[in-house]
Amino acid sequence: MVWLVWQNWCLLWNVNLTFPAEFKAFVQVWLNQPIKLSQKHVWKMALFVFVWSIWISRNAVVFENKNWEPKQVFDSALLLLGHWCRSKWPEACLSTLDFVRCPTALVLDKGCKQSALANLCDLLFAHGWVGEEGNEGEKGVGGGCR
Repeated sequence: MVWLVWQNWCLLWNVNLTFPAEFKAFVQVWLNQPIKLSQKHVWKMALFVFVWSIWISRNAVVFENKNWEPKQVFDSALLLLGHWCRSKWPEACLSTLDFVRCPTALVLDKGCKQSALANLCDLLFAHGWVGEEGNEGEKGVGGGCR
């Protein structure tokens, strides 16, 4: 069921990934995915965060007799990744919560301060989740991005 955690991450990025049996091959496949250069650092960091989160969760199952919940593992990993990205690239202007909502919005380039927030706002606006300043989007989230 570990693959469900990985698949959820890949789904966010529109990546179809074949999972090899050996970890070394998996890392090579992961690193060779066609991710935009401006987002590649987040993609690479995600590998470590998800491996760590899965490791911790599996230890909890084995040593603490806890239940395996792929959705909970994924959510925990995503939150942890948001914290790590925020610590590594504070200039990206995304809060951890914004990162969790849309991790693909974090773009690391020279104009990072504008691009990360602009990407997130454009995505939220396009899906109707936010509206123009002062209006509510389709999902009832107030404006403020524009």
